[in-house]
Amino acid sequence: MNMKADFYRYSEKEAKINGDMDRWRESHIANIECARYIDSNETGLMAVAYKDNRVDSDNSFRDEILEKFGYRRTMCVLASTINAKRSDGRFTQDNKQWADYHVYQLDKSQTRQYLIDSVNPGALDIFTRSVRQAYNELELYTAEHCIDDSRRDLSFENRVLVVSPEKLREDYWQPENQIFLGRSGFGCDPNASGRAVYGTYLIDGEKTRRNRADFIGVMKDECIPDWAKEKIMELSKPNQSAEQNKNGFENGIRIMDELIVEDDHINAYVETWFDVNERFGLSLDGDDSLDLYADYYPADGRLDVNYIIKYADDNRVSAKVTEITDAERDAIMKCMRENGLDECISEMEQQDNSEEMEMSMQ
Repeated sequence: MNMKADFYRYSEKEAKINGDMDRWRESHIANIECARYIDSNETGLMAVAYKDNRVDSDNSFRDEILEKFGYRRTMCVLASTINAKRSDGRFTQDNKQWADYHVYQLDKSQTRQYLIDSVNPGALDIFTRSVRQAYNELELYTAEHCIDDSRRDLSFENRVLVVSPEKLREDYWQPENQIFLGRSGFGCDPNASGRAVYGTYLIDGEKTRRNRADFIGVMKDECIPDWAKEKIMELSKPNQSAEQNKNGFENGIRIMDELIVEDDHINAYVETWFDVNERFGLSLDGDDSLDLYADYYPADGRLDVNYIIKYADDNRVSAKVTEITDAERDAIMKCMRENGLDECISEMEQQDNSEEMEMSMQ
């Protein structure tokens, strides 16, 4: 039994639609095991943590449960029980309101299997408050630390963002792991259809891609810790000066973020150090910017290059670069190889082989 299986927050119906039935099933079984453990006459709350009319006075049972099953799973089981027994006056109104959220997107036919039946409701209410206290002591960033409605309304480009704990493994539930510097991607624009936000985890400098929905919002300036501000200052220093990169595409680009495998191609965000107005025949002003993206298709060796112009008035214009010189292509491909292109191609081949094997077995 994998009691620390990834917690799956959606219903069985959603799992079927998204092809996640294995993840749902493993999580569902672990949820039931969590409820049975707390309810057990041998290992449960009343059996080992209720003494002298006190509930888990040293928090040892709480800590054992959280270590064994994790926060999400434990809170889901407690919330499912409280919701099912909300007419019982021994559960406080505060815990009832909390429970409404922590059943996640699960349906009642599922959560009914997570009920804790033999524990005294008053004792379970006290235990729930203790679990909530343990979660609060993690001091994770919440919507209170973000600008109101920023996930819906604001650009994420060059902004300090807060990753939702729900999008992180519990191993990374420390506030410093939530701080992310957004850089580029269609997902930075609140009005774009794209979701991808490319950027950097400030705690360790890891460059990666996340979806816009993974973030709570833009962090308020007064909430940004000093260490994060120092990291931003370091990242803002270019590796090379503009004077050293006036020689065109051959020396004037670098791959800003890690490569992303997307279906049949590999995407890269290209940082430019050349005169984009001259190269693309544009007339951008000082507050306008241009993002350059490259898509490499391993199947036929094709390289597509596109740019997005971001005007100061928030208008966006995208276009394909129709004429790429051999030198430009070689420079981009060289940068992509230096940033893991071969590994990405191997990953795509493994995925294709796995799909072919699954089809042959059907």
